[in-house]
Amino acid sequence: MPHRLVTLINWSFDYYWNIVSGLFFAFMAYFADLKGAFHVMFAAFMLDLFLGIITAKTVRKERFSMKKFFIAIERMLIAYALVMLLFAMDKEMHQDTVNLADSAAWLVTGFLVYGAADNGFKLTGGVLFLSIKSFIKNKFKDNTGIDIDNSEESPTTKQTEQ
Repeated sequence: MPHRLVTLINWSFDYYWNIVSGLFFAFMAYFADLKGAFHVMFAAFMLDLFLGIITAKTVRKERFSMKKFFIAIERMLIAYALVMLLFAMDKEMHQDTVNLADSAAWLVTGFLVYGAADNGFKLTGGVLFLSIKSFIKNKFKDNTGIDIDNSEESPTTKQTEQ
């Protein structure tokens, strides 16, 4: 018995990187369908982060803070994890009615583009940024009934007051 255990341990140490790389590439292959959505989300995160940093430095006269940078990175990772979880739920539960992963990726990317347009307008005063911001705001309000700028109020509270 100890000889088999030693053989198993030796084999595991000899082929450790083969096991790790195999698991890594199996993970990557499972989520390969999300590659395009992740590229678009990453571009939106980078644009929002870049415009946010420049706006904070020039308009609000704030100093660059690594704490805020890491908060943005954490939000990006959480959004990726959420999209991956929804993709796995769709795939494993054979749910074909609504693609939840794509819907979540669209929602996250929309909010990022909204924030980038808001920062772009504050930075340059350009009408294009204001148009993009108002278009996203109106589309979101038409589809959900929630006003992005007045997000403290819940839609159920508004309905009960009317």
